[in-house]
Amino acid sequence: TSSTNETVSVSGLEAYTVYKISVTLNTTIGEGSPSSLQIRTLLTAPSSSPTNLQTSVLSANIISVTWDPPVSIDQNGIITHYTLTYKGIERDTTSRDIVLYSNQSYFTNYILTALDEYTYYDVDVTASTSAGTGPSISATDRTEQEIPSAVPNNVQTNVLNSTSILLTWDAPDMTHWNGILLYYTLTYFGVELDEVVRVVNHTIVGYNHSNQSYVF
Repeated sequence: TSSTNETVSVSGLEAYTVYKISVTLNTTIGEGSPSSLQIRTLLTAPSSSPTNLQTSVLSANIISVTWDPPVSIDQNGIITHYTLTYKGIERDTTSRDIVLYSNQSYFTNYILTALDEYTYYDVDVTASTSAGTGPSISATDRTEQEIPSAVPNNVQTNVLNSTSILLTWDAPDMTHWNGILLYYTLTYFGVELDEVVRVVNHTIVGYNHSNQSYVF
């Protein structure tokens, strides 16, 4: 008797999938009984991104982020963790990564806190197996407005005559506006009279809000 070691390479299979393989002998009379076994292919990185990424603005400093896993056939293994990356667009802040592991209760959701007011944020989420990280899914959202966090700059006065004063000022840096500036409120009162003389809402002039002025 003699034996021959036959080999066949099977390709085009799905990652991390159990296959049943059977081998039979055949003669001109027919096919014999099969010799069978089961084997699982190796896992690899997910071949698609997480799905259904959604953001919800909760306040001027908080955004809620939720998502679903990649579709099952593209997971290519057991998802061990997600990586959430976020960055403020306008203020050129450094991107930050948050890694969420499968043993955490908030595996597919996270609350971003301590964000800048009235700022667009890019949010990316990727899924990973122990073999690698898949492609990302992205969303952009903007935090709500808040009161300005700085005062007008370069405030100056110029006495025009016995009854008039010219007041000029510049707006603070845009990063401290925390929203859309609508107007300035000017309040002036006579110190010796110890009473408010007038309160004025001054309409903004110009795009960059510099060199604002008002004559009392």
